[in-house]
Amino acid sequence: MNCVATIIADISVDVASSATLQNLADIQKRSDAFYRQFLGKLRSASSKTASMSGTCAKKIAVRPVNEKMRRTKLSLKAVEVLQRWYRAHLDRPYPSELEKEDLAAQARLTKKQVTNWFTNTRKRKGNKKGM
Repeated sequence: MNCVATIIADISVDVASSATLQNLADIQKRSDAFYRQFLGKLRSASSKTASMSGTCAKKIAVRPVNEKMRRTKLSLKAVEVLQRWYRAHLDRPYPSELEKEDLAAQARLTKKQVTNWFTNTRKRKGNKKGM
């Protein structure tokens, strides 16, 4: 059983005993409490990751909502592959889907990274579609 399922199973035992309530408002309150309790346990588990030795501690990684993901730089080899293609196609620097997949394989990137690189490079270099 994975970590999240374990946490849900622990909490749902408490909720299940009173799940026979007929009042929808009570059920809503209980589900909200379940959600808050789940998030609390998940956050406390992730904050104790350094001190815990179990497998759950290694799997749980919670990023606060207001924290941005860190930007990773592309490797020099990847940038060289993309720049080579870009310079060879300055008249129309828009690779087809097949070319993007090819470039992604050569550069060991995802297709999304290739797409983003070309979008950003065209913006920085001032290329407009159709030029």
